[in-house]
Amino acid sequence: MLEDIDEIKKIDKKGMIFYYLRWNEIFREAFNIPLYFPPKRDYQNIIFGGMGGSIIAGEIISDWLYFKSRFPIFTVMDYHLPNFADSNTLVIISSVSGETEESLSLLKEAKEKGCGCVALSSGGKMLEISRKYNLPHIKIEKGLAPRASLPYLLVPEILILKELGILEEDLFKDFSSSLYLLDKLREEFKPERKIEENLVKRLALTYFNKRISTYVPIEIKSLGRRFKASVNENTKLPMQLEFLPELCHNEIESWEGDKDRLIILIKKENESKRFKIIEEMLKSKGIENLPILLKGKGFETFIYGLYLLDFSSLYAAILRGVDPLPTKNIDKFKELLLG
Repeated sequence: MLEDIDEIKKIDKKGMIFYYLRWNEIFREAFNIPLYFPPKRDYQNIIFGGMGGSIIAGEIISDWLYFKSRFPIFTVMDYHLPNFADSNTLVIISSVSGETEESLSLLKEAKEKGCGCVALSSGGKMLEISRKYNLPHIKIEKGLAPRASLPYLLVPEILILKELGILEEDLFKDFSSSLYLLDKLREEFKPERKIEENLVKRLALTYFNKRISTYVPIEIKSLGRRFKASVNENTKLPMQLEFLPELCHNEIESWEGDKDRLIILIKKENESKRFKIIEEMLKSKGIENLPILLKGKGFETFIYGLYLLDFSSLYAAILRGVDPLPTKNIDKFKELLLG
C-alpha cells in the first residue's frame, strides 16, 4: 500500500504527503516572504506565542538556542503574557489562520504592555488588529494546515531574530545550511522508495496499530511535542510523551503495571548513558521499544527529526486508512467555543 501512489491518493485526498515532499522547496520559498520588523531595542527577553501547529516553530527555536543564546526565550500557549513582559520584551505571535483567540489575546496584551511585537498569519483578525494598532505583520501562506505550514513560520521568525541582532551570524548559517538536508531526505522518504529502503515507512509500520509512549531528551522536547501532535492530528492516535531525565524519577515505575505498549526512544547522537540503561531495562522487562537515532549536528538534528517523525505519521495514517488532513474534533471545538 505504501508504494502505491493511487492507493495513497484515495486516502490522502488533499495530498498531505505530496505537500511534505515539497518541503525542501517550501523552505526556500519562505525566504522570499516580505518581512516587517518591530523597532530595534535593547531587548532582554523573547516570547513566542501561539497554539497548536502555529507555536511549534517558536518551540524549536527555543530549544535550539537554549545553550547558545544569552537571551531568555519563553513560549506561551495561553491567553496571557507573563507579568514580566514589558518594553524590553520581544513578542512574536503566530496564528496561521489569524483567528486563534488565544493568539489574538496575546497580541492585544503585547500592545498594551508596550512590548516590541510582530504578528505572523495568513490574514484574519490578526491582520486586522495589526493594522488597527500599526503593528508589524508578516503575511504567510496558509498551506494545507497549520502543522504543514511550519516552513512559512520558522524561516521568518529566524530572520526576525537575525535582523534584530539576537541571532548571531554563525547560528544563522547553522540553520540555513541545515535545510539542504531536506533534498536528501525527500528522496529517502518518498512513496516510490521500497519499505526496506525507507526508514519512515518502517517506523510507521512499527507503531500504526499500537499504544505508543515516546521518550525524548528534554533539550529537544519540541521534537517530542511535534511528534505527538502529528500522530494525534494526522494518524488520529493518542500518544504519551515523557522527557529525560525527568522520566527516570517517576515514569519508569509505570513499567510494572503497563507493559502492553510500544515505547519509542528518540535519541540524539552522542546520547547519555541513560538511554542505554533504559533500553536494557525495557528489554529485561519484555517491553517492546524502538530506538530512533536523530542524525546531524546543530540545527540539522531538528530538521532531520521534524521530517522523519512528521513523515512517519503520514504513512501511519495511510496504513490506518485515515485521511491525515481533516481535524474534525478540533474544528467542532472551535465552532462550539465561538457559538
